[in-house]
Amino acid sequence: MSDILSLVRTSIKLDGYGASDRFIGYFEESIKYQPGMAETAADFFLKHYQAYLHDIAVASSLHINSDDFCTSKNAAENEHDLKLIQPLASAGWIPALSYKKTFGDDYESPEHGAAIEKMRNNLKLSRVDEYNPIDFRNLLISPMIVYGLMGHCFLVFEKLGLAFYPHDYRGFGIVALSDDADLASAHDFLTKAGDLEGYFSVLEK
Repeated sequence: MSDILSLVRTSIKLDGYGASDRFIGYFEESIKYQPGMAETAADFFLKHYQAYLHDIAVASSLHINSDDFCTSKNAAENEHDLKLIQPLASAGWIPALSYKKTFGDDYESPEHGAAIEKMRNNLKLSRVDEYNPIDFRNLLISPMIVYGLMGHCFLVFEKLGLAFYPHDYRGFGIVALSDDADLASAHDFLTKAGDLEGYFSVLEK
């Protein structure tokens, strides 16, 4: 498992995934966001790769900044976010903390930024079979829509040599982890995702 974590860190630029040397492409919404689009993207991923789901290693540093979580003026949005996050938090997959209480309010100091970056980059590994199916689906959906959710989440397919990540434009991006990664699989996924109503895809490699 430590080899997977090392591979992710050396293959993916955490300060900008698209700048990674083996960045393949992404898909995202092509229309104004509508409720349910994140669920559509997550369900497409789960269906497309259902035969490979057992092979996924999750490299994640996701956590909630409680200063921002559930602060929308839209009560329904807050309720929806809480419903997604609460089971993951209860199971220990997504911890919560107050950035202000933990890191202080000297937002311009280098120390403040470095402490937050360290936490966001503190990836931990788990296997997909450690999650119940609903929690895993929520893990895919949450980075796309939950305000106050911080950190990274990579879904690593070891046999395919690919790392997927959910992003906040309601879709997924892909980075190859080796020169012999299964690019055909990644291209097929992105091409079909781009055919979904309300989405488009971009292939860069």
